[in-house]
Amino acid sequence: MASSYGFSAKEINKIRSLVVENHATFIQYGMSALVRKTENVSASSVWFDDSKLCVRLADGRELSVPIDWFPRLRDASEQARNNWRFVGRGQGIHWEDIDEDLSIAGLMEI
Repeated sequence: MASSYGFSAKEINKIRSLVVENHATFIQYGMSALVRKTENVSASSVWFDDSKLCVRLADGRELSVPIDWFPRLRDASEQARNNWRFVGRGQGIHWEDIDEDLSIAGLMEI
């Protein structure tokens, strides 16, 4: 019986076995789609532009999300927004003045 992609069940099982057997090699050579990117991520810096919260990750990637998604940050003064600190070794960001906490993993899943 063929699947909707034209592979038989036997072929699908063989492909699955090959992926499982070669997982480490795929990761080593750049098949990062096989890695859950939200595990053990940490941030190295945080900044704001006109309409976005921006975060640089320790591995060099950068995230930006609309500040409108976070009303407390959107409505806070520039001074309060810039008064943040990392928590959990960079796995989260805390703003004391506005009682806001965001996790880096959560930002990546948005």
